[in-house]
Amino acid sequence: MTHRTRQGWLSIGELSRRAGVPVRTIRFYCDEGVLESTRSTGGHRMFDPSAVDTLFAVGRLRALGIGLGAIVEVLAGRLSLADAAAARRAAVDAELSGLLRQVAGLQLVADARAIDQVRDQLVGLWRRVFGGWLPGDQFDEFIDMTVPAPRQVTPAGALAYAELAGLVRRPALGAAIADQLWRHDAGEIVDRRRLVAGVSEACGLAAAALHAGRPPSGGPAVERFVAAHAEARETADTPAFRRKLADGVDEDPLIRGYWALAGRLTDDPVTVGDVQKWLHTGLRADARRRQNQ
Repeated sequence: MTHRTRQGWLSIGELSRRAGVPVRTIRFYCDEGVLESTRSTGGHRMFDPSAVDTLFAVGRLRALGIGLGAIVEVLAGRLSLADAAAARRAAVDAELSGLLRQVAGLQLVADARAIDQVRDQLVGLWRRVFGGWLPGDQFDEFIDMTVPAPRQVTPAGALAYAELAGLVRRPALGAAIADQLWRHDAGEIVDRRRLVAGVSEACGLAAAALHAGRPPSGGPAVERFVAAHAEARETADTPAFRRKLADGVDEDPLIRGYWALAGRLTDDPVTVGDVQKWLHTGLRADARRRQNQ
């Protein structure tokens, strides 16, 4: 027994027995910087008695899922225990949210009627947004592209439906989609049917540009989009009007989330969400270019 041991220092075996932690785990903790040790005159690892409490604390933190990196920071005083716990709580919340979405998706896969119900809710959402201004055949075509029939849904699509079911229950989604469609000063729109028809044409031109691999920019699609809004409002197409038109809600998290999920419901390489993003990005780029001229 060394002089250090006589003074109360613990060998790795004694520390293992007192803390109930395997020797190989203690060695690993030493290598990772979790636990400090010194060497006896014989070259063996020796530990201060406080290492027992440290191992108990590490065990409790590990049981909560806190990573070794964070534990090292806590033990060194560079990170508070509260902050480490908060970070782990956020990670668990995200994991739980993902698991709940999977459960909802599995329920939809197992019950086709549930998918029908979600699709009906989505169709109802779009009916409220368009308010009857899109002709029936065009509305049906739009729905077929955006919300495919349940028989076409894959397991991955069912998960997307499950997430959409959560989104569609949020009143803010319908309002955000309506704002994206009608843009600014919706009360000034005189002819909504004409606007919807013009925007539909603009989307067709944008889809063609996307298929051709052209980056978002000014051009026929943007010009038709701007003209549709100006004509429907019976106002002039001015630089100020274009800037106002470009200042939409296209970056709203609900909007982005909706189109991302809707894109997972179709095999089309160019989705409605892609077309919307291309068109609105091109509109903003065109407005900036004109402002700098």
